Amino acid sequence: MRTNNYEIAKDQARKLFLNWDQARMIERCKLNADGEYLYLPFLGQPFRIVRATGAAENLATGAEANFEEALSIYDYLCRELPPPGMAGQWKPVGALRGAGQTSPSAGDFHQRYAERFQQRLPALRRALAELGGPFPVGDVACRFPVFDGFDAVFQFWEGDEEFPPSARFLWDDNTPDYLKFETTFYVMGCFLELLERRIAEIDAD
Repeated sequence: MRTNNYEIAKDQARKLFLNWDQARMIERCKLNADGEYLYLPFLGQPFRIVRATGAAENLATGAEANFEEALSIYDYLCRELPPPGMAGQWKPVGALRGAGQTSPSAGDFHQRYAERFQQRLPALRRALAELGGPFPVGDVACRFPVFDGFDAVFQFWEGDEEFPPSARFLWDDNTPDYLKFETTFYVMGCFLELLERRIAEIDAD
């Protein structure tokens, strides 16, 4: 089953994480840590990793990290070189170094969310203001933290009689030094789900 395949892949990534030097990881990524856990924010939410087992937990929800959350965190942490800092040049995901000419487009991936956001613009504006800071391009846009010192951008344009609503992400030119290309899709999915949950909470107020 598909769910089982995801769990298998997450478990494999967890075991690979345990092969890395955690002391070096703490120093390289400037993590808070104690004898039991490593702590880090992901998309502005607090997470921790059990040092003995590698299991990742979302402290905001009290739940085990899902596949996309866990793989994003492991990819960010399991690297040799320290984070280089952001270059300050924004690109769509397909234009990133290492994306390749046959890399999948993120357009269809985002469209179903854009159509739902079109109907909930006041809540969308409020949710984006809570999840990140302003960004100048887009009918509604924000620059949001992925990890400490590493941000991405979400942009939304309203639809009209001629064009459907659209949404896209922009990534810093140094993103490949933080995450693999495929991991950016996990992060985008996590952000869209987080954004939709926050919109639902706002609508329910």
